Amino acid sequence: MCVAATLFAGELSAQSSAAQVEALLRRGVALRQRGDDLGALDQFQRARALSDEPRVLAQVALAEQALGRWVDAARDLRAAVSHEDDPWIRRNAAALAGARDEIMLHVGGLLAEGPGARGELRVDEAVVAALPMTEPVVVLAGARALEVRRSGYTSWRRPFEVRPGELNRVEVPALQALAVAPEVARPAPRSNVQRVVGWSLVGASALGLGLGIYGLVARDDASRANARDPSCAATPAPGACRDRQDTADTMNAVMIAGFVSAGVLAAGGVVLVLTAPSNRPATTLACAPGWRSLGCAVTF
Repeated sequence: MCVAATLFAGELSAQSSAAQVEALLRRGVALRQRGDDLGALDQFQRARALSDEPRVLAQVALAEQALGRWVDAARDLRAAVSHEDDPWIRRNAAALAGARDEIMLHVGGLLAEGPGARGELRVDEAVVAALPMTEPVVVLAGARALEVRRSGYTSWRRPFEVRPGELNRVEVPALQALAVAPEVARPAPRSNVQRVVGWSLVGASALGLGLGIYGLVARDDASRANARDPSCAATPAPGACRDRQDTADTMNAVMIAGFVSAGVLAAGGVVLVLTAPSNRPATTLACAPGWRSLGCAVTF
């Protein structure tokens, strides 16, 4: 039962598709009779999506011929008439032959041959075939610009006159391989990190110097204030005098720390800057003997 149902459904589907093709062909023919070749071509191409029958291909080709799409018309008509045993093709053989003769007035066959026939063949910038070719391609007749491109090789170009209705052979000479220039390794740029760190330390030493000066000034102010105050000579000294003395002692420590850090940072920074590698090329001396002389050149 399942097999029978499947076969019946397939038969219905085929009948439905055939009916759609018939309807599309009728509409396309009616549109062509009214002069709407573009609309007709749309109907025929929709029919072609459903069926590859020779009559469908022929109708597509005839509509393309009417629109002046000669290359497409030649390709599709050749595919249609290759079915010589098809009843529709046999009945319309005379009309199709007349259409073929008109189409061949506008197109010609092109076959690229020779040692350089490798890569891709372009006609008027459009890719038409992969090389080597197994059969000719149909192109528009007249003056055409041919080009063969192949990766790693120089391109070959030439103007070419395609004779209509004939097989046009073109000889492609051997293509020249592109010369690949050796890549010269450039020395890596030297790092400036050491120089940057060195100058940073020199800048930080200025902060240490400022801290030392601040401690020196604050210590001297506190010491002078106690010296001017007679009560500070008493034993024990008043609390204000002791506070100023504590301030003087603290500022003395700040002064020492500031000056010492400034000296250490400045010295370290100068050493890093002076020993940092230079990006400038090394100085070289080159000499060469000349006629009764010796020439030398210094490169900095």
